[in-house]
Amino acid sequence: MIEGCGTFIDLFCGIGGFRVALEQRGLQCVFSSEIDPRTREAYHANFGEMPKGDIRTIDVRKIPPHDILCGGFPCQSFTISGKGESVECSNGKLFYEMMRIVSFHRPKLILLENVRHLLRIDDGEILSVFAKAFEDTGYKIGHHLLNASLYGIPQSRIRVYFVGIREDVPLKSECPQPTREEIYLSDVLEDTVEERLCRDRPDFVYDHPERLTEKALTTLRVGYFGTKSQSQKIYSPSGHAVTQMTDQGKTGMYHINGRVRYLSLMEGRRVMGFPDSHILSSVAGTAQRQLGNAVIPTMVGHVYDNIREMP
Repeated sequence: MIEGCGTFIDLFCGIGGFRVALEQRGLQCVFSSEIDPRTREAYHANFGEMPKGDIRTIDVRKIPPHDILCGGFPCQSFTISGKGESVECSNGKLFYEMMRIVSFHRPKLILLENVRHLLRIDDGEILSVFAKAFEDTGYKIGHHLLNASLYGIPQSRIRVYFVGIREDVPLKSECPQPTREEIYLSDVLEDTVEERLCRDRPDFVYDHPERLTEKALTTLRVGYFGTKSQSQKIYSPSGHAVTQMTDQGKTGMYHINGRVRYLSLMEGRRVMGFPDSHILSSVAGTAQRQLGNAVIPTMVGHVYDNIREMP
C-alpha cells in the first residue's frame, strides 16, 4: 500500500475491476457509483455494497473523503466500434462530472482507464483537454499505453491508464515493465462448454493451420469465413484471446478440440483476470457486456504498484 493512501472511491465501477485490484492491496472502498441497474446488482453480489446511480445526480458532499479516485469512465463514445465522438459528447462529458468530484475532494491520486483510441481523437488534442482539466484542478497527469498480453493475461487488450497526482504529493508514476508470463488461452479453457457456443459451417477456410501448434503472447489467426471481418476470424488457443467486447458476436471465434466456438462466460472471466467465483448477470448477453466493459484487475495492480515516492 502507498503510504497515506488507504481509501478509494470506485466511479463508473462496472463489475469492480478497480476494487478487486485495490482490495487485494489492502485498500478500503468507501463509495461506488454505476448507472446500469443490472451491473449494480452484480457489483452488490460480489462486494455486498449497492453502488449509487447516475454520477450526474450525486451530491459531492455525500461522497466520503478518500485518498484515491478510480474511474473506468464510459468509453463507448471513444472506441473504434463506437461513434468515435469527442469528450464533448454526452458520455464524454461524464469526464467533467468526475472532475467535479476531484475538485471538491482533492484526492491524492486519480487512476483512470480507457480505450487506446481515446489518444487519437481530434489528432490527439483530447490529451491536451484532459491535461488542462487536471492542471487547472492542481494535478499532474500522465498515461501508460499497455497491452494485457504482456502482463500475464491471455488476452490482447490495449488500454490507456491515466495516473493523476496532486501537485503537493511527492509521488511519481513509472511505466510497468512487461512480465511476459507464458500464459496462453489454452491454459484457461473449460473442459466442456455449452453446445450453443459452437459453430459448424461449410465455408470455414484455414489459411494458417500451422499456427494451431505455435505458441505466442499475441493472437494467432488460423482461419476465417465470409468476408474475413473481425467477427468472421478464427483463432488458435495456443495464442491469446482477442479483445473481449460487449457483443460476443464481434469478438471472433477459436478452433478448440476440433470445434469452432466462442469463449464461455467462465473463460471470459479468466481472460479478463477475474476469479471464477466473480458474479456476473444471469442474463448471458448482459454478462458479456459487463465483461467487455470491465477493467482488468491485474493491469490496475501493475499501474498502482509502479507509483513510487519521489527521491
